[in-house]
Formats: sequence, C-alpha cells, structure tokens
Amino acid sequence: MEIEGALEELNKIDGEVDHTRDVNLLISAISDGKMIIEENKTKALDKLDIELNSDCNFSHDDFERPLDEGDVSEIKKKFYYENLKIETDDEGEDFLEVEKKNLTQVIIEDKVYEFNEKHGKRMTEDLIRNHCKKENLYQTPYLNDVLYLHYNGFSYIENLGKYTGLKCLWLENNGIKEIANLSNQRELRCLYLHNNLISKIENLEALTKLDTLNLSHNTIRTIENLDGLKVLNTLNLSHNYLTSVQDIEHLKYLDSLSVLDVSHNRIESPEVMEIFGAMKSLRVLTLMGNPVLRSIKTYRKVMILKCKNLSYLDDRPVFPIDRACALAWERGGAEEEMRERDRWNKAEQKKINDSIMWLINVPQLEGKIEINLPPLDDTDDEKSSDGEDDEENFFECKENHLGNEENIMGIKKILKENYL
Repeated sequence: MEIEGALEELNKIDGEVDHTRDVNLLISAISDGKMIIEENKTKALDKLDIELNSDCNFSHDDFERPLDEGDVSEIKKKFYYENLKIETDDEGEDFLEVEKKNLTQVIIEDKVYEFNEKHGKRMTEDLIRNHCKKENLYQTPYLNDVLYLHYNGFSYIENLGKYTGLKCLWLENNGIKEIANLSNQRELRCLYLHNNLISKIENLEALTKLDTLNLSHNTIRTIENLDGLKVLNTLNLSHNYLTSVQDIEHLKYLDSLSVLDVSHNRIESPEVMEIFGAMKSLRVLTLMGNPVLRSIKTYRKVMILKCKNLSYLDDRPVFPIDRACALAWERGGAEEEMRERDRWNKAEQKKINDSIMWLINVPQLEGKIEINLPPLDDTDDEKSSDGEDDEENFFECKENHLGNEENIMGIKKILKENYL
C-alpha cells in the first residue's frame, strides 16, 4: 500500500510538472509571437514612415513582394499626392522629412501687442484659419505656401508662427505700423508690405531666402537692416521719405540686388549716383520723381556711364546705341556723340539694305516666288483698275535705286505685305 501511495504521489507531481511545462512553453511562444509582430510592425513603419491609422489608399498589390527603396519612394509619392496633393520632384525630395522638420521646428513666440478697438482689426488665428477655408487653402497651417491678407485693416503682424511653409505673403493696404513676427517664415520668397504705415526696415534677418520685397508707399526714411538678405533681387521703396546719400548708402552692401525702385522720394544730392554705381548687380533702376533729376542736365548719360550693367532706366530700356553714344559723349562731348550716333544709324541702314538686296537677288526658288510690284516710278493713278499691271510687271531693281529713301520704304512695305 505504501508503494502504491508513493507511485500515486509521484504521478501527481509528474502531471503538475508537465502541465507547468506546457503553460511555460505556451507563454514563451506567445511572447515570441508578440516580439515578431512588433518587430515586423516597426520595420514596416520605418520603411513607409507613416502611421498605421493614416488614411492611406494603398492596394494589396503594393505589398505582394518585399519592398525595396524604389517601392517605398513610389508609395510615398502616392500617399502625398492622394492625401496632401503634394508632388515630389524629379530629385526625389522626401516631403515626409520636410513635414517632420516643420512639425519639429521650434516656433519663435510672437511679440505681444496691447490691442484695443482703435487699432482696427486684429490678425487672430481664427481669422487666418477662416481665411484659408474661404480661399480653399489648407487647414493645416504649415502646408500653405501663400496667404492673401491684404485690405483687412490690420495694425500688426501676428499669429503667423505656425505658417512655416509660406513662400509668398501679401500684407499690402493695411495699417501695419512695424515689421515684426516673421521669424518663423524662413522659406519666404516674396513679401508685399506696400501701402502701410511702416517707418523702419527691421526684423527681416530670418528671411534668408527672400527674393522680392515691396515697401513702397510707406514712411521709411532710411534703408537699413537688409544686408543679411543675401539673395534679395528686387526692392521697391518708391513713394517714401528718402532724401540724402546717408539714407540710401546701405544699398552698396546688397550684392545680389538687380531691380531697384526709389522713385518719387525726396533725393536731392547728385552724390547718390556714386551709390548706384557701386551696386554690383544693378540692372533696372527707377529714379524718376526725385529732385536730383533736375540738378543733373545729362542725367541719363551719367547714369548709363556709372552703372555698367544697367539695362533699363526709368521708363525705357538702355539700348546698345545709348551706351555707345554715352561713351562717345564722355570721350569728346556732344560732337563725338553725334558722330557715333551717325555711325550706328548708317550701320543699321546698311543692315536693312543688305537684307533687301539679298531678298531681291535670291533666286526665284525654282519659279515658286514672284514679287509682283509695279515699277518704282509708277503712281497709283497709272495703275489699271483690274490689277493687270501688278501681274505683268515683275519687280526689277538695281543697286542704284537704294539711294532713294522713298524707294526703300516702298520696297519694305511691299516685302512686308507679301512675305511677313
């Protein structure tokens, strides 16, 4: 009996051991399975860089085979085009990385203004959001690359911190008193602040990609704080209060500036010509409406000579003949300028004559081209009413006819009517 009892106890122990072993194995298998699932999920997330609960319209065919880098790129393009309406460029720019950068970018806090009713309308987050909705723009702030906030009566620039993707910002025709709260718009290319109440150029250091700046029709008295804008190409400061050389001296440090408008200011000193001449890239200059034009009799010639790359001055282009005549005037005065202009006119006339002679002397292209003209000495009264003279009299002209200006004009007219 004692032996049988001992065996029964032993069987019970073995059963418990086997049961415990089975449970442990099951737990181990479940744990391993969870680890495999988590590992595969992590790999999938790393490859796709999207959340599991994103609204993605991928088909099962996209995952029938292992994903390589090309597949991942195509899936990303599909995701961004279908969900965000963003197209990747040919270089394969990773817009997800751009968006991550926008999301993780440290937003610089705005300057806070004490606001009351006399300051007009306030630029609030809700107002900007409603504007985006009205203009069919994105409700996600950093996806917008343009905002049209003109004609709203704003006194201050506020609450644009989340709009980090802006490339063009329209703020003209408000009542803005100062340039501020734009430190988060590092991608901005064009900034329009004309027709406001701005008296000082400031707080633009963060806009390193700015290409166009319009500050016309303000109350600015000095050009300053623009040397940090290394790619600034166009600057409009017309209808302000610039008066002296010191007011515009800062322009010498803007190496990339090629289009400048300082018209209708109060610039009087002829010394400003030296400032414009020192600008390395200046090609278009508008200076009309300033008193300095009246104090320089040969203003246009002087400006052409000072600015070596100038191609447009005030209201008309600077042609090669204008520059050649200005250089001749510098060498020998008005007489040398007249001789140089005559040389250019004769060269231009010769070019026209050579073109006409070539058309006249060119073979008739195997009889396919006929120039049906009356003789150069015929008058309109001598022509037949049915046009038979035009059909029978083919144009015959010798080189001595080209000395007659009326004949040349007649030839030009007929050539234009028949061949241009």
